[in-house]
Amino acid sequence: MITLIGDVHGKYKDYFDIVQQHPYTLQLGDFGFNYDILDKLDTNKHRVLRGNHDNYDVSHPNLLDDFGQLTIGGLDLYYVRGGHSLDKKSRLLYQAYNNKKIWWEEEELTYSQSLKALKDYEKNKPKIVVTHTCPASISEIVGNTNILLSFGLHQDWCSNTQRLLQAMLDIHKPDLWVFGHFHRDWSAIIDGVQYQCLDELSILKVNNN
Repeated sequence: MITLIGDVHGKYKDYFDIVQQHPYTLQLGDFGFNYDILDKLDTNKHRVLRGNHDNYDVSHPNLLDDFGQLTIGGLDLYYVRGGHSLDKKSRLLYQAYNNKKIWWEEEELTYSQSLKALKDYEKNKPKIVVTHTCPASISEIVGNTNILLSFGLHQDWCSNTQRLLQAMLDIHKPDLWVFGHFHRDWSAIIDGVQYQCLDELSILKVNNN
């Protein structure tokens, strides 16, 4: 069994308290910009999938790669990192005035990386998928358009990452797809797939049954 954990956004103590209660965990991205607390955790038991509020200038053995198959806690799953920052403009403005980097263009996979991920996903055809955000069709259901409007954006949640995940979904439907990013707890079965969105620091225990 593994425990999946929603966005952390720098609440490292709360995250650590959760991890201490579960033998195997995987955090779904937007961990924050500092990974020092991961030094205290077993690399093989506690992993972090990066999203769009993560520091891509820093590497750490607990951080997952861009995409791939993972076995942890006896559970086989497939992961894909990344997401689009709605607050990109404000973060770039902060950087300009404070000389402190808080946005990374690596937050989404490149086109070349996405093609490799899509081919790898098609080969693996996983039963369980974990990502930071979700496929485009699901984002239209779980996303709140008022949030988009508050950032001066159009009523469309779709990003390059969500298009990639949609392409994956169109190729193969897993049994379970778990993600964070939207800061809410939500679940639904759509076209035979169980979707679960986790709020900040929410958890979901998953096993092979």
